[in-house]
Amino acid sequence: MFFLTFYALQPLFAQNSNNYFQVLTNTGLNFNLDEPGDLESGKTLTNAITLRLKTKNQNCSVYARLYSYSAPAGFYPSSSPLYLDWTGDNSNNVSNLVTTQNSIETYDKLLFTQPKSSTIYSYYYNLYLSPVGYDYPPGNYNFTLLFTMTQP
Repeated sequence: MFFLTFYALQPLFAQNSNNYFQVLTNTGLNFNLDEPGDLESGKTLTNAITLRLKTKNQNCSVYARLYSYSAPAGFYPSSSPLYLDWTGDNSNNVSNLVTTQNSIETYDKLLFTQPKSSTIYSYYYNLYLSPVGYDYPPGNYNFTLLFTMTQP
């Protein structure tokens, strides 16, 4: 039996008078793979994550990466099985927006660049688990994602 479970930390929130950044999990972020067919097909958690931000004085870029993981002995990933899949936003001036499935790696991957504005914008993402096949040892896998907002 194989279980892959993804856990997220509590919703993250940071702000000052000029900046606001919040990561919301809209659903339980768990994938349970307990049938052979589950190993051969991808799984999607619809509307899993919302990123909310405001950047009043400067443009900002938002990134995601795999911060840490725990896994059974014998697991040596060549890449992460997790992807963020953008589904929409309410920004009318975003740039560098990655609209295709964006793999989550151990280094920062750009999600988008938001020009300065006093408006709070929301970006919506599905969380996708690619087919893991039969190379993963059975057990529980825990992944922690890190989202960052940077300014030049």
